[in-house]
Amino acid sequence: MIKSKNSPFQRGYRRGYLAARDFVLSLRARIVSGEDIAPNELGYILERLHRRMGAADGRTTAERPMSPRSAAYQSLRGEYFGFCAGLIDVLRRQ
Repeated sequence: MIKSKNSPFQRGYRRGYLAARDFVLSLRARIVSGEDIAPNELGYILERLHRRMGAADGRTTAERPMSPRSAAYQSLRGEYFGFCAGLIDVLRRQ
Protein backbone atom coordinates (compact mmCIF):
# COMPACT_ATOMS: atom_id res chain seq x y z
CA MET A 1 0.00 0.00 0.00
CA ILE A 2 2.76 2.48 0.91
CA LYS A 3 5.24 2.80 -1.93
CA SER A 4 7.66 5.15 -0.21
CA LYS A 5 8.79 5.51 3.36
CA ASN A 6 8.78 9.25 2.74
CA SER A 7 5.16 9.43 1.61
CA PRO A 8 2.92 11.89 3.45
CA PHE A 9 0.89 8.95 4.78
CA GLN A 10 3.98 7.19 6.14
CA ARG A 11 5.33 10.34 7.82
CA GLY A 12 1.91 10.96 9.39
CA TYR A 13 1.66 7.31 10.45
CA ARG A 14 4.96 7.51 12.32
CA ARG A 15 3.94 10.80 13.98
CA GLY A 16 0.59 9.32 15.06
CA TYR A 17 2.19 6.10 16.30
CA LEU A 18 4.64 8.00 18.49
CA ALA A 19 1.87 10.29 19.76
CA ALA A 20 -0.15 7.24 20.86
CA ARG A 21 2.84 5.78 22.66
CA ASP A 22 3.46 9.08 24.44
CA PHE A 23 -0.24 9.37 25.31
CA VAL A 24 -0.32 5.94 26.97
CA LEU A 25 2.97 6.55 28.82
CA SER A 26 1.57 9.87 30.06
CA LEU A 27 -1.63 8.18 31.22
CA ARG A 28 0.35 5.54 33.11
CA ALA A 29 2.53 8.16 34.81
CA ARG A 30 -0.48 10.24 35.76
CA ILE A 31 -2.29 7.21 37.19
CA VAL A 32 0.75 6.26 39.26
CA SER A 33 0.99 9.81 40.61
CA GLY A 34 -2.70 9.68 41.62
CA GLU A 35 -4.06 12.14 39.07
CA ASP A 36 -7.60 11.78 37.83
CA ILE A 37 -7.94 10.84 34.19
CA ALA A 38 -10.95 12.15 32.31
CA PRO A 39 -12.62 9.22 30.52
CA ASN A 40 -13.13 11.30 27.39
CA GLU A 41 -9.48 12.34 26.82
CA LEU A 42 -9.08 9.91 23.93
CA GLY A 43 -12.30 11.19 22.38
CA TYR A 44 -10.94 14.74 22.37
CA ILE A 45 -7.74 13.61 20.65
CA LEU A 46 -9.68 11.82 17.93
CA GLU A 47 -12.05 14.76 17.55
CA ARG A 48 -9.09 17.10 16.96
CA LEU A 49 -7.71 14.74 14.33
CA HIS A 50 -11.08 14.67 12.56
CA ARG A 51 -11.27 18.45 12.56
CA ARG A 52 -7.75 18.71 11.16
CA MET A 53 -8.60 16.20 8.44
CA GLY A 54 -11.63 18.22 7.42
CA ALA A 55 -9.60 21.42 7.38
CA ALA A 56 -6.79 19.84 5.35
CA ASP A 57 -8.97 18.90 2.43
CA GLY A 58 -12.05 21.02 2.90
CA ARG A 59 -15.58 20.25 1.85
CA THR A 60 -14.55 18.32 -1.27
CA THR A 61 -12.99 15.45 0.69
CA ALA A 62 -16.03 13.19 0.38
CA GLU A 63 -16.43 13.97 -3.31
CA ARG A 64 -13.00 12.81 -4.46
CA PRO A 65 -11.49 9.34 -4.59
CA MET A 66 -8.60 8.61 -2.26
CA SER A 67 -5.68 9.02 -4.67
CA PRO A 68 -6.15 12.69 -5.68
CA ARG A 69 -6.49 13.96 -2.14
CA SER A 70 -3.89 16.43 -0.92
CA ALA A 71 -0.59 15.47 0.69
CA ALA A 72 -1.70 17.28 3.85
CA TYR A 73 -4.80 15.10 4.04
CA GLN A 74 -2.80 11.93 3.38
CA SER A 75 -0.38 12.89 6.16
CA LEU A 76 -3.21 13.43 8.64
CA ARG A 77 -4.82 10.19 7.53
CA GLY A 78 -1.53 8.44 8.27
CA GLU A 79 -1.37 10.15 11.64
CA TYR A 80 -4.86 8.92 12.48
CA PHE A 81 -4.10 5.32 11.52
CA GLY A 82 -0.68 5.47 13.18
CA PHE A 83 -2.21 6.75 16.39
CA CYS A 84 -4.71 3.90 16.44
CA ALA A 85 -2.01 1.32 15.67
CA GLY A 86 0.32 2.72 18.30
CA LEU A 87 -2.42 2.74 20.88
CA ILE A 88 -3.27 -0.89 20.24
CA ASP A 89 0.39 -1.90 20.18
CA VAL A 90 1.19 -0.24 23.50
CA LEU A 91 -1.92 -1.62 25.18
CA ARG A 92 -1.20 -5.11 23.86
CA ARG A 93 2.22 -5.09 25.58
CA GLN A 94 0.75 -4.62 29.06
